Amino acid sequence: MPISIQNSIYFLRVKNKYRRTKKLFESAQPDVNQLSISDLRQLRKHYSFPSEYHYSSEMLDIRGKERTDHLISIIPSKTCIKYLELGCWDGMVCYHLKKQGKKAYGIDNKGIGFDNLALSEGVDLRMMDASDLKFVGNYFDVVFSYNGFEHFSDPASVLSESYRVIKPGGYIYLGFGPLYMSPMGLHAYRKIPVPYSQHLFSRQTLLDFLQEENLGQIDFSQINGWSLIQFRNLFNSYSGKLEKVKYIENSNYNHLDLIRKYAPVFKSKTANFDDLTCRSIEVLFRKL
Repeated sequence: MPISIQNSIYFLRVKNKYRRTKKLFESAQPDVNQLSISDLRQLRKHYSFPSEYHYSSEMLDIRGKERTDHLISIIPSKTCIKYLELGCWDGMVCYHLKKQGKKAYGIDNKGIGFDNLALSEGVDLRMMDASDLKFVGNYFDVVFSYNGFEHFSDPASVLSESYRVIKPGGYIYLGFGPLYMSPMGLHAYRKIPVPYSQHLFSRQTLLDFLQEENLGQIDFSQINGWSLIQFRNLFNSYSGKLEKVKYIENSNYNHLDLIRKYAPVFKSKTANFDDLTCRSIEVLFRKL
């Protein structure tokens, strides 16, 4: 069978599952009762841990180069010089931006992950809260963040500050996920690989399971809990101030079976089905 036909059949099946799951979800009555630790043990048997996300110097350098190339490729104006990265962690994107002749700043609220290579090359990396930027207004050509907006405790303040420090005609790029409501939104899949565990189980049940399995702890403060709808509303509130040059919502339909099986539990978490299936967001704004 030709690959094109196989793909068409696959997408048709996914589409049918999506429609069936959404219809069941929308007709469900909310049930706040979550699953037990024994349910978690049983579900755990059906899911494997994802591949390791490496933090070696080599991988940090590779990711920094890839993100730099991606960022520069999507910015319409090639005259942009001053860049600011929010939640830069290692600072390797700023390092590669500097190598391409850009003036790059990176800020991170912890300041403990700055890479020695970036620091040795004089990259301007600072410990700073993204919701309280210590820069003058209308200064940067580009403000950007990779995988930060699902973690910032106050995304609205971060976007407000980004808007303040960006020049008119400048750009704000945000690429982030997984969103909290999505299958892996707890950001604990290397300890508990069960999709939607943040909805199906109470926090205490998750903590009890981790202790039982000697898997350490989950830092719930590292995720802001924002839903897709909240981000949509935030971005739409800047209509007339920020032009959406690019906007993509990426979905994950791999675990619709769990939504169908436990629809009442999910319905008690949100009334909007898209909250559960949108995995990540990519948006490029231009300041008007």
